[in-house]
Amino acid sequence: MLGTMRFTVSLLAALTLAFPATAQTAGPYIPKAVELPGMTGPETAANDTWRLRGALNVAALQCQFSPFLRSVVRYNSLIKQHGKEFARAQATLLGYFKRTGAAASGFDRYNTRLYQSYSTFDAQIPFCRAASDAARDALVQPIGKLAVIARAEVAAVRGALTPVDTAMSAMAYGMLGDALTVPGCVPDRRGRC
Repeated sequence: MLGTMRFTVSLLAALTLAFPATAQTAGPYIPKAVELPGMTGPETAANDTWRLRGALNVAALQCQFSPFLRSVVRYNSLIKQHGKEFARAQATLLGYFKRTGAAASGFDRYNTRLYQSYSTFDAQIPFCRAASDAARDALVQPIGKLAVIARAEVAAVRGALTPVDTAMSAMAYGMLGDALTVPGCVPDRRGRC
């Protein structure tokens, strides 16, 4: 018994020396966009509006590291301004999932995948900047016209989901806020100009 144990320990030691452990890095993680097959024209427009809302909601949660992005203030303002459009988009998408046999549980799974498709640490800074720009653009849209720009804004935000160079300097990081301030804007205590 003792001889078998010595042999096993010796074998494990030899294998450990022959195959040393190496650190493995998976590289940057960029989630894929969520696609819904067989949508009608109105469902596609509703999906674009809903995807924009999802991206900006993730940004409101993920981009609070920079007060210059104003992600929470812009998201909350967007919900107030375009709330009825978001409600119509949600109702249309629920109709899509009912039509395709997935019903409300399909819509829940879709929302989970949608939110995950925007959440990544490896591209957080460009995502946050693009989402801030998209929110600003959405806020200047007249009520009832959000779907007009939703597809282009979602494409811009998705396009920003590219990994940040690991050598990005603190100087470049600090300049992120400078490019996002509104000239002549001195925010009040609620963050409004």
